[in-house]
Amino acid sequence: MKRLLLAAVLASAPLTALAAPNLGGVWKIKGAFPTMGVSYAATCTLKQDAAGHLAGVCAGDNGESDPATGRVVVSAGGKTAFEVGYDTHYSGVAIHLAYAGEQQANGQVVGAVNSTPGPQGTFTASR
Repeated sequence: MKRLLLAAVLASAPLTALAAPNLGGVWKIKGAFPTMGVSYAATCTLKQDAAGHLAGVCAGDNGESDPATGRVVVSAGGKTAFEVGYDTHYSGVAIHLAYAGEQQANGQVVGAVNSTPGPQGTFTASR
């Protein structure tokens, strides 16, 4: 009976107790804002701590290297989510880019990029 009780407790433990997979490293991002006809590339070099927080720099087509922060989260369904944001410039205008996506079976991260101010687009990140 004690074994059944222990198995039930372990099975109901939240997934947040599991360590997030390490998504630190160098990521090549290809982004697009189709409504504006804009495509771009960026390279983010990120380190991940034990709590799943990401920090580093992202360098875009504009030649800037901007500080970036984010996090890695494992959902209740076991999916790995990647969120990273940074402030940069586009055509002389200050913008914030916020990436949110899920890691795919091939290791890429695919999702949406929001620009503030501005539209929503899509991105694919590979390392």
